[in-house]
Amino acid sequence: MAILGPEYQHDIFFSYAHGDADGDGRSELKQWSQNLAEEVRSSLQKWPDFIDLAFYLDESGRLGERLDATDSAYEGLAASASASAMLLSVMSQWYPDSEWCRQECAWWAEGSEKRAPGVASAFPRAFVCIAQDSPEGQTWPEALTDGSGRRLKGYVAYDRGLPRLQQVPFGTIGDDDDKAAFQRLVIKVAGDLGQKILDMRAALEEERARLHQLDKIGGVADEAAAIFLHAPEDCAKEFAEASESLCNAGYIVAPEEHRPLPRNGRLDDAQEDELRACDGLFILAGDTERSISAELVNIGRNLRKLILAQQNKIMPCGVLDLIGPEGHPDQRIRNAKNLGLEWFDTTSGTWTEDIGSWLRRCCQMASRATP
Repeated sequence: MAILGPEYQHDIFFSYAHGDADGDGRSELKQWSQNLAEEVRSSLQKWPDFIDLAFYLDESGRLGERLDATDSAYEGLAASASASAMLLSVMSQWYPDSEWCRQECAWWAEGSEKRAPGVASAFPRAFVCIAQDSPEGQTWPEALTDGSGRRLKGYVAYDRGLPRLQQVPFGTIGDDDDKAAFQRLVIKVAGDLGQKILDMRAALEEERARLHQLDKIGGVADEAAAIFLHAPEDCAKEFAEASESLCNAGYIVAPEEHRPLPRNGRLDDAQEDELRACDGLFILAGDTERSISAELVNIGRNLRKLILAQQNKIMPCGVLDLIGPEGHPDQRIRNAKNLGLEWFDTTSGTWTEDIGSWLRRCCQMASRATP
């Protein structure tokens, strides 16, 4: 599996024009391009993070990472390009006029983003090594432009100070300076590509966690939703009763024993870990003799902001009313609503079912709000 799997079959798709004027399959441009691909791959795989790198090269010696002899070239390249996260192209004067190269770019652009909507679009994922000057009159494939028609800057792989017909890619001449220039090119390309893969992997993992959370809340996943239950210091008995009701309704409740959160919202490590692992946060509201206004703000707002900032994680929050709405000042209930907290009357026999319905609505709203 690719590093960026299961969304992608290949981490990198390598696209290049053979430039085979004689038709014998041995052009210098083709050989140089394939060597660049292998060197970039080797440079990345020096690092443990990239042991499982899936690098597609049409004539690779690795099974599963090359054009299958049993497939048509058209279908095989189309499927592989659209299933790749990153595009690495070797630009030459042959490339823009190659129908195959233009198709590869189009297949990649069309299929790649669909595999990770909302994540893929956040990352520049097309990389260009410029092996030959491409005249201004040549139009690059759209995937290799910035969206407004301007060509990507790319990595210049030759000495632009030489006359045009003397410009050859680094590594072609073979002296020490030339070899060093080629290695610098490889290290730069591999380093930038690798960092983008690591950044995208982190974003994909975060997105999978978010979607899994929504699945749990919506009742899609097999495991139960986890609820963090907060009760004031003098509500140990009420905490135990509410916790038992929630557990009986099929929820996982944390903490297992009454352990109030500090009013200032500063959690210890254990409390923070428990809260981050949960799918919803609930505050018990009981005796009207003691105001819970500070807890509504510090817990119902500030802690949710903390979770959002740290994990980009949705944290639905509600109030479990132990005595009925008529037992609370109107302003308290209005404050809760204004903070975005849902108010549940636990004196109603259906309150645990009401929580489940509300969490599912939160799931649907979050799915619509987040691409």
